[in-house]
Amino acid sequence: MKNYFKNFGPRTGIQWRLNDLTVVRAGYGASTIPFPDNRFAFAFPVKQNYQGTSANNFQRQGSMAAGFPAPVLASIPADGLITPTGTLQNSLFDVIPEGLHEGKLHSWNVAFQRQLPYGFTADIAYVGSRGVGLVADLDTNASLIYGSNNNGRPQFAQFGRTGVNRTRTNQGKSQYHGLQIKADRRFQNGFLVTNSYTLGRSLDLAQENTGIGTPIDFDLSWARSDPDRLHNWVTSAVYELPWGPNRRWMSEGTLGKIIGGWQLSGLFVAQSGVALTIGGNSQLNTPGNTAFVNLNGEQTVIGKLGPGLPYFDTSVYSLPAPGVQGNMKRHSGPEGPGFWQLDSSLFKRFPLGASRYGEFRVDAYNVTNSVRWGNPNTGFSTATGNNFGTITGTTGAQRSVRFGARIVF
Repeated sequence: MKNYFKNFGPRTGIQWRLNDLTVVRAGYGASTIPFPDNRFAFAFPVKQNYQGTSANNFQRQGSMAAGFPAPVLASIPADGLITPTGTLQNSLFDVIPEGLHEGKLHSWNVAFQRQLPYGFTADIAYVGSRGVGLVADLDTNASLIYGSNNNGRPQFAQFGRTGVNRTRTNQGKSQYHGLQIKADRRFQNGFLVTNSYTLGRSLDLAQENTGIGTPIDFDLSWARSDPDRLHNWVTSAVYELPWGPNRRWMSEGTLGKIIGGWQLSGLFVAQSGVALTIGGNSQLNTPGNTAFVNLNGEQTVIGKLGPGLPYFDTSVYSLPAPGVQGNMKRHSGPEGPGFWQLDSSLFKRFPLGASRYGEFRVDAYNVTNSVRWGNPNTGFSTATGNNFGTITGTTGAQRSVRFGARIVF
């Protein structure tokens, strides 16, 4: 790969103290985003994998004493060019362009902070970012002609190749705009609380696991990010129970040592759902491209949860003609269900002299044992009895309680 010397990372900021209680801040920074994985370190020609297969499940492959069989290495011509014949015609290739480089993220914010009575402070901020030249996967052997099957693949006519060229490119991009509001109360009189709310929208071009899903038309992939949630609320709190020596309700002696020093903490999270992609156009016949269906009206979330119950109205979707892309795009469907969860901890520290102490704690996750529903089935189908538009599963864990003890010294 060629050297790249354009990834400068400038930073600048300004702070204006309007009075003793009010501050305004603004800032900008550019950051280089490292390569997202070390895929190149575990692929040919750095390493080749060996997989031994025994004759059947009841016969051993060999022994460690005898050692591994001689490896079957790929035969590389002197000029380094491999003709894609046989299994190479439909194998996945990882392609690394010589000019590939790290992407860049531009970030900026403007914030207003105000001190309030009773130990509270409030922040309200606009936060934005823009990613350019981001590293993203792109199948450069995907069909570029609707309805052409493999004939639309760039390498099919010359080599008969139907495999994926998983190419790292700098064609990825992203964008974020958000309103962030926070109210904090510093730890006073045994109580601390933090509340934060974000109203934000994140857009990008590439899906997290599959890269750019529509090489034939990038605009169909430019949409809400996979984890994007419009509303996010988080509240965390710590409360020191008012019992024991030197506390509001004093109790000396053995009783004070037992009931004193306990702290209760909690974490509450509530989020709206993620955007869904309505797919299932089995007649697109354009390999390497995500297929979408047609939207023929207004999308409606009915909101029923559970197998056999409609989460959204399925009557407004239809299958396009063969070889025709639908009028929807990535993440243009309704939002999936939101969720909320409450976690809590109760713990106590026992002084053991000097800087040593013991701690006993009880941690409870999903205290209310609430069901966190998964997303509905978004694979379009007109078949009777299919699960399109219904939720058939849950995500997340049930309530769990953990007891722990430790000594710190």
